[in-house]
Amino acid sequence: MSWRIICTTIKNTLRHILKKLIGFIRSTIRYAYNKAYTNKLPIDYTVPFREKPEFIYLTEREVDKIRNHRFSEERLQRIADCFMVQCFTGLAYVDLKKLDAGNIVIESDGLWLNINRQKVQTSEMVVPILKNVKDLLLKYNFKLPVISNQKYNAALKEIAKEVGINKKLTSHVGRKTFGTLLLNKDVPIETVSRILGHADVKTTQRHYAKVLHMKIAKDLRLISF
Repeated sequence: MSWRIICTTIKNTLRHILKKLIGFIRSTIRYAYNKAYTNKLPIDYTVPFREKPEFIYLTEREVDKIRNHRFSEERLQRIADCFMVQCFTGLAYVDLKKLDAGNIVIESDGLWLNINRQKVQTSEMVVPILKNVKDLLLKYNFKLPVISNQKYNAALKEIAKEVGINKKLTSHVGRKTFGTLLLNKDVPIETVSRILGHADVKTTQRHYAKVLHMKIAKDLRLISF
């Protein structure tokens, strides 16, 4: 069991204990108030749990809006090209930045991207290079013009505004978009997990739970009894 899993388990256990403890204290105070042992009822306290971040991804139509758009500034065009590579490879920002020709593997069935994920050193991404990605890599001689993460995300906001996409674009949205596109194309989740370089399929299920639920609902609507 990895330290990451152990730490997550400990954190969730402590949260559960804290929630139970506050519930017990609240019940005790209410009991005292109902018995007239006190005439004051303190304000209810709640455990400040952090909300899960919103799952943001682009639809295939939104991806095409960016891919087919010619931007007003060359600077934005370069960032849009980098973002399209993310949308069709699933690379995280840190892996996109270090991508070069050394990560390209030539096989009998075409070109493949092979990269060890920096975030999870034990995980490896093996992704087939589609024609549109190959064209972009050739355009920049296999070294994409990736700028700092902060400036990259700021430029993505400008891109979204120019093409008319009302979503908060970040570098991570590109990776989420790729995983979502694969699942919507009926690629098995085990394959998606392998392509994205997740440590195990449970990680993929957790990150893409919303997409999986939506896909199940869509599939069920096609069934008639």
